[in-house]
Amino acid sequence: MDAETWQAANLVLMDPNRRTPRQNTRHLLSGLALCGICGATVHGGASRRPGQRAYRCSGSSGHISRKAEPIEQFVVATLVERLSRPDAAVLLRPDDSPDLDALRSEAAGLRSRLDSLAVDFADGALTSSQLRAATARIRSRLEEVERPLAAAIGGDMLSDLLGADDVTAAWEALSQDRQRAVIAALARVRIKPAGQGARRFDPATVGIEWR
Repeated sequence: MDAETWQAANLVLMDPNRRTPRQNTRHLLSGLALCGICGATVHGGASRRPGQRAYRCSGSSGHISRKAEPIEQFVVATLVERLSRPDAAVLLRPDDSPDLDALRSEAAGLRSRLDSLAVDFADGALTSSQLRAATARIRSRLEEVERPLAAAIGGDMLSDLLGADDVTAAWEALSQDRQRAVIAALARVRIKPAGQGARRFDPATVGIEWR
């Protein structure tokens, strides 16, 4: 993310009169954002604090556990600011997407394999450690396959956002599935640890790389 976008997003976040884009309760970045330490995907879940949501590293070491709301607000503010700039049209790239039919077929096969693993475990053909290892491998590949599929869908919706008079309103009008698709098409998000004793959200702990 360039310095201009970073500074503009921070100004948006600090503006007491800003209109905060509404988010559904489901985790916007689950399976999309990556751990800033190991590169594993982060997944959403309940926080230890009642009524709060969190993102956690899916890797075996569990490097991060972060409050979800400020991260989502920063990512959305950055995205909306970038799409509101005069040069936002450069985000529309020529269609060089991979074979989507092949990816859909592979994704279906991977989901079927996950179902088969559950049956094999129930039948005693797999130990719990074998089940965990195989499930982690398949889910990792499934996430790799689903990213370009989501990106292809998101790319198709960018023209509507780019042409909107009010990008925030246009963003809010999208379902969360479509919002996730747009994020997958535009950016790679990396979430770093908050730092020991940190009480306030630090935007520097969330990296956004434009695709």
